[in-house]
Amino acid sequence: MWRTAGSSTSSIIAAPTWAVRYYNRRSLIAARVLTRGRDEIDADFFAKRLERARRFREAALPGEDAVRLVYGEADQLPGSSSTAMATCSPCRS
Repeated sequence: MWRTAGSSTSSIIAAPTWAVRYYNRRSLIAARVLTRGRDEIDADFFAKRLERARRFREAALPGEDAVRLVYGEADQLPGSSSTAMATCSPCRS
């Protein structure tokens, strides 16, 4: 069932619900749901969610050069955060 930290797994949580989650044994929240659909978890999956978060921040805060780009669960990227400050973007997950 669980393999290594950072691995993802698909499972049926409660019929008929499906979820893809990832596991981090070092976190207090060991498993986080990435999607309740049957989406392929790849670079394009994350790129789409990051782009959606960026577009939302640009619309909500036009002209700002220091914003929190990703608010974890609110942007459907659980356990992650990213801040943009003019020319750099530190990330945490």
